[in-house]
Amino acid sequence: MKKINLNNSYNIDEDQIILIEQYNKLIKKEKKLNKSIEKLKKKKKNANEEMRTIIEKRKKTFNNLKKRSLILFTSVSIVYDKRWETYICIFKNSNHQKSLYIGKHQSILDSLSPYYKDSVPDSIEFLKGEIKKIINTIKTKIITVSPKGTIVLNKLKLNDIVDLYSETGNWAYWSLNK
Repeated sequence: MKKINLNNSYNIDEDQIILIEQYNKLIKKEKKLNKSIEKLKKKKKNANEEMRTIIEKRKKTFNNLKKRSLILFTSVSIVYDKRWETYICIFKNSNHQKSLYIGKHQSILDSLSPYYKDSVPDSIEFLKGEIKKIINTIKTKIITVSPKGTIVLNKLKLNDIVDLYSETGNWAYWSLNK
């Protein structure tokens, strides 16, 4: 990438001079772009380092938050027992696990039916999804978590859970009469 000097050459025609000037301009642009690439590489390196430190801080903050507020990190699982046609809700965090009996399949259908325009689908997967959505929404009213992570259940029945969810106003489909 050497610049061609026009001062030393006397026997050059005009076409060659034009080509040499274009070549020199291209070399100049190339050098300028290389400098800007180097600057961008430095910026990228600095941004990557800053990103790593932010990720580390976020992970530490998340772990501190998880230790202090275990109710936020309590997972909810809904299990269907085919033998008895019943649904059970399992609350689980990193320290403890508790189960809550939800009810029989037909009683859940009966409890949810007033809130739907059409009939409630009889699908197990649909009911598991609906129950999980309901429980997740009112989880803080159903359970309390001690500082050590022990889950304590409030004694609620299915109708109480449905009424608590009803108070939130989150039903996707409302029937005209309850």
